[in-house]
Amino acid sequence: MYAISRVYDVEMPEVAHYNFLASPYTLMPGTNLQIPMKNRGQVQVASANQAFVPQPKTSLTVQPLKTVVINSSPKVVPLPSTETVAVAPKQPPKTFKPAPASKSAAKPAVPASQDTAFQVAKLDIPPVPRRRYSVKDLPQRSGKSFAWPVKGKVISWYGKKDSGYHNDGVNIRVKEGTPIRASENGVVSYVGNEMRSFGNLLLVSHADGYVTAYGHTKKSAVSKGEAVKKGDIIAYAGSSGNVTESQLHFEIRKKGRAVNPTKYLK
Repeated sequence: MYAISRVYDVEMPEVAHYNFLASPYTLMPGTNLQIPMKNRGQVQVASANQAFVPQPKTSLTVQPLKTVVINSSPKVVPLPSTETVAVAPKQPPKTFKPAPASKSAAKPAVPASQDTAFQVAKLDIPPVPRRRYSVKDLPQRSGKSFAWPVKGKVISWYGKKDSGYHNDGVNIRVKEGTPIRASENGVVSYVGNEMRSFGNLLLVSHADGYVTAYGHTKKSAVSKGEAVKKGDIIAYAGSSGNVTESQLHFEIRKKGRAVNPTKYLK
C-alpha cells in the first residue's frame, strides 16, 4: 500500500479513502484499487442526497480515478495524468409569456432542477482535499522549533510499521476533550472531515512552507482562514475517524512532504 502511494505520488489515506480500506491495508493479488489522479483545480461534486450541482462558466477540472490491478510480481506502471472536461457556458434562462386563463388545469412550470444549466455529478464519495487551500500573508514563526500540541503518551511514532503502514506523523494518547494547541503561529487552512480515516481534521499553514495537521479531533475551536498564535486552543481531542480511543494524530509537513515531527518539536 505504501509503495503504491509512492509510485503514484498520493497519500496512503487517499488510496484508503477511495477504496474503503481499513488498517492494516492488506492487499492480495488480483485486488482492484482506485487511484485518485492529481490535478491543480478544485473538484465539485454532489453529495448522495444532492443531485444537481451548478457548473462553472467555462470549464471544470475533474479528478478521475484510475483502476490498478495488484499483481503477484512487480510491474512498472505509468503515473496518472490530469484530464479537463469542457463544460458549455451557462445559457440565460428562457422567458415565458403567461398563458391565457383557462378552466383546465395549467401545466406546472419546469422545475429548476431540470434546467440544462445543471449537471448531475455521479460520484458516491466526496473528494479528498488536496492542495486546494492556499493562504497568503502568513505570520512570522516564533522560532525554529514547533511546540507539542498536547501532552500525552506517544502510542505510534513516525515511520514504517511491521504491518507495512507508514505513519506520516505521531499519535498521542490523550483524554477526550483535552485542548489541542497550535504548534506554531499560522493561519487555519482547512477544517473538515472529508478524509474519513483522520476524522475531524485541521490544517494550519505556517511561514517557510510548513503545515501542521491535527487529526481525530472531537471538535474544532477555530474556522478556516482564522489566524492563530503558537499555544492557542484550536480544537479538542477525540476519537473521530478510524481509531477506537481518544488520541491526536499530529503531522508536520514541509512543502507538501511529511517529515519526522520529533526532529522539529521542542
